[in-house]
Parts: sequence; structure tokens; C-alpha cells
Amino acid sequence: MRKTTRLVRGISVLSCAALVLSGCATAGKVKLQTVRVSVADEKCADVGAARCTLRNGAGDWQLNAPGVATVSVDAEPLRISCTSEDGKQAGDASLERKSTTGRNMLIGAGAGLLVGGVAGASQSRKDSKNGDLLAGFGLAVGVLWGVIVGTGAGAASGETGYADAVRVTLRPLPKPATP
Repeated sequence: MRKTTRLVRGISVLSCAALVLSGCATAGKVKLQTVRVSVADEKCADVGAARCTLRNGAGDWQLNAPGVATVSVDAEPLRISCTSEDGKQAGDASLERKSTTGRNMLIGAGAGLLVGGVAGASQSRKDSKNGDLLAGFGLAVGVLWGVIVGTGAGAASGETGYADAVRVTLRPLPKPATP
């Protein structure tokens, strides 16, 4: 009975520590990301060169398309405005943020469930040899611990960012009116 109590206490302490540390893992980081920009006309044919501005709440970046810019990821979408080299075509695009946190949490919880289940079953077998009535409790605690730690680790390793590439469609600008 004492071994089970120590096991539960140890697992509780480890679980709390893992959750606290996983919450600190992402604090204060500035995420940089490269985004490839290409341009095409309305018929999807590549347009030679274009001048593009990428903008979000973290700043503005300039590039000659096709090309790559390193941007700061922000809560706002990344807005891209391009103008052809000859100034006769222009186009806009927007990239919303994507997140892998949910997927990583599911993977972490699944891995934690597996590891916790194996560890709990091992402890359960040890306890059942001694005739301990709490043999199933070891399995339940192991599974719960695995899910909690796996979910915390998945949340800490989740990333948000924009798509890696965007293609901006340029359209002819209206011709200026002549007096």
C-alpha cells in the first residue's frame, strides 16, 4: 500500500512539473518564417518579375518576386501586394495563420496514453502479485499521467505560422483616363 501511495505522489509531482515547464517553453519567442512568393497572370502563366510588399502587425517586408522573404509571424494575416515590373499589372493575396498545436496535442496524448498504459500495466502486475486491491489503480494513474504529460508536451511544441508559399495573381490595371 505504501508503494502505491509513493507512486501516486511521484506521478502527481512529475505531472505538475511537466505542465508548468511546457507552459514556459513558448513564452517570449519571436517566430520568424520564410515565405516564397511567385506571381502569375490571370491565365496562370508566370509573370517575369514583380515588386511585392508583405505586411502584418509585426512589420513590412519587400521582395522581388519570384523570391523569398523572412517575416515575423503575427496574429494578423500576412497581406501581400505585388505590382509587375512594367507597372501594368497588380494583385493581392493574404495568408492566414495555421497551427499545428492541436495535432501535436493529439499525437502527444496518444503517445502518453501508450507509454502511461504500459507503465501502469507493469505497476499493476507488480501490485497484483502482492495481492494489493489497488492493482487497477496503477494502470489508471499511468494512463492519466501519460495523457496529461503528452498533451502538455504537444501544446508546447505546437507552432503557428503562415503557409510556406503563395502565388499572387496579377490583373491588368485600368488604363488612366485621357482628357
